[in-house]
Amino acid sequence: MAEDKRSIVIELRTTGSAGEPEGVSGEENVSDNDELAKKEKNAWLILTASGATAALSVIKKEVVYEVNRNLALTEDYKNQVLLNNAQIAVNKAVSFGAAIAAGAIAGAKTGSPIGVAAGIIIGAGSWVGNEATNIYQRFDQAGIGLTQSNLQAVYGMGRLGLIDGGRGTLN
Repeated sequence: MAEDKRSIVIELRTTGSAGEPEGVSGEENVSDNDELAKKEKNAWLILTASGATAALSVIKKEVVYEVNRNLALTEDYKNQVLLNNAQIAVNKAVSFGAAIAAGAIAGAKTGSPIGVAAGIIIGAGSWVGNEATNIYQRFDQAGIGLTQSNLQAVYGMGRLGLIDGGRGTLN
């Protein structure tokens, strides 16, 4: 009996290798290395900036703590209030500047000066809206605190017989 020597050959043809777009060969490009080097450099800069920001934050907190501690121990409350007010003003100025810068950066992505101007206006407007909301909430909380205090005082006076002609205590 003669042996049957048939074989089946399957040939797969693709353009590019897995994960690559069509027409891209598996060979390494020099531009890919340059791009990778740029990404690594950017990552290093981001990490360095983050570390420096964290270090400055710790130093700032420690300096403010020591100054406040010294003012509290010497009972210099007037200067403590002035220092706190100055810190609030500086923090608000920095946050306003950051909001404007973020708006300008977002607007610059449009590629036009009108986009930058619109971004600055939107950044400033959102900061003002946020501050207005914070002020409203602080006043509202102060009002709630006063109402609670008044209700507690009225209840206590009623229990002591100091209001309503002494009819608050029916023992």
